[in-house]
Amino acid sequence: MHPDWKEHLASHGALFDESGASHFGNETAERRAVTAGPVLLDLGAYHGLIRASGTDSVTFLNGQLTNDLRRLQSGGNLLAGYCTPQGRLLAIARVFRHGSDYFMRLPLDLRDAILDRLRRYVLRSKVTLEQADGERVTFGLAGPRAPEMLRSALGASPDESGSLESGDLTVLHIPGPRDRFELVGSVSSARSLWSTLQNEGARPVAGHWWKWFDVEAGIADVGRDTQEKFVPQTVNLELVGGVSFEKGCYPGQEIVARVHYLGRLKERMYRLHLSRSGDDEPKPGDAIYAPDHAQATGAVVQAHAAPDDGVDLLAVVHTSSVATGELHWRTPDGPRLDLRPLPYSLPHPG
Repeated sequence: MHPDWKEHLASHGALFDESGASHFGNETAERRAVTAGPVLLDLGAYHGLIRASGTDSVTFLNGQLTNDLRRLQSGGNLLAGYCTPQGRLLAIARVFRHGSDYFMRLPLDLRDAILDRLRRYVLRSKVTLEQADGERVTFGLAGPRAPEMLRSALGASPDESGSLESGDLTVLHIPGPRDRFELVGSVSSARSLWSTLQNEGARPVAGHWWKWFDVEAGIADVGRDTQEKFVPQTVNLELVGGVSFEKGCYPGQEIVARVHYLGRLKERMYRLHLSRSGDDEPKPGDAIYAPDHAQATGAVVQAHAAPDDGVDLLAVVHTSSVATGELHWRTPDGPRLDLRPLPYSLPHPG
């Protein structure tokens, strides 16, 4: 974490652990604020940035990612998967443009490995890939009045899946059931905007709540424990605009296209809820069981404590098992998981 940014957060009441700002002095009140909003969240402990600059940036990234980055030439932001040649996801990135540069926002603990892998394929392309989160900070704004607060502070706010450049700041609208924005910029710009938004009534809360917002929105994340476990469609990546079936080749493109045009998808990602039972919580990669399967019928993609009670999670599960209406965490007779709605429709299986 940039020392000036850490100092800024501390001046606003942040208390820190090894992962960053753990809370701002009252965890119970912060938990309530997550759903009441508006809230501010420091995301630097969770998000890394890779910048691509040079005349071949779009062509190069289009040859690596599942989405068509030409859609960003007039602004906006989008999700994109980075796959193995077998079509298995190594990472899911949110991609946006600032000026002539393109940025991939992805989990911080995957940044270096993904950057090294991408650099292997640069060859003669006129593109430079480098870490960018050392010079920029990322924070979030979510909840009621968030668009109005940005319009008051910046003069405008981006539309759905849109982006806005204001000096060295980039503001990204994140689609989902509640108003949510990611803000990326220099420490000085971020400090100024954070303070303005807090003075307007946004409450600082721990950054890990951003992960719960993703679960609520049905947006998958791939971490170290789930790399190479899923193809894009099983985590609903095409349903949240993360896959283009019209663009050219990229690693795993044949597999992804075959699943789309010819395959019968037997697994999908669902939103589930676990009532609180002790201190143990689901983790990415944990098994899901159902009465119709002797072996595991699915796996947890990501999970986070719910603001009210229990744990909300996203899990890839056999569609036939979901139809039985009975799913269990970790063992066939483990704690029961309840199905919760996603903010988008799943295609009918078959």
